[in-house]
Amino acid sequence: MEKKYNSKVDLWLYLFIYISIILPAIPILLIDFNWIVTIFLFVILAALTLYPLGIKYTINGKVLSIHCPFFSTQVIDIFDILLIESTHTLDSSPAASIDRLKLTYKHGCVIISPKKKKDFVNHILSINSKVHIKIN
Repeated sequence: MEKKYNSKVDLWLYLFIYISIILPAIPILLIDFNWIVTIFLFVILAALTLYPLGIKYTINGKVLSIHCPFFSTQVIDIFDILLIESTHTLDSSPAASIDRLKLTYKHGCVIISPKKKKDFVNHILSINSKVHIKIN
């Protein structure tokens, strides 16, 4: 049975996106207003606003799929997962929150931020009880 977990999205992420795009654009829009630039900014802001909402983690059978818009879907065999631990790293990853989980598996690691962390971890454990857990 397929189960989808949405990424947790922090408010700070949206503030960072808006401030980093709008502040530099204010002088341009005030000094030399241009509809094309304004529309372009709104399209960029809309895309960046929707982007974090598209990050999903899907468990289907013994496979975890990590979907991040504009990037390829990463597929991990749940039986390859060795460790799940809490982290607050700001490393680039398919996670839209600082409240993150680091999944270490046979071929590397990935950082995610499921909204329902406990449910996600319990679901992984129900499939592979050998996964070590280090969560605060």
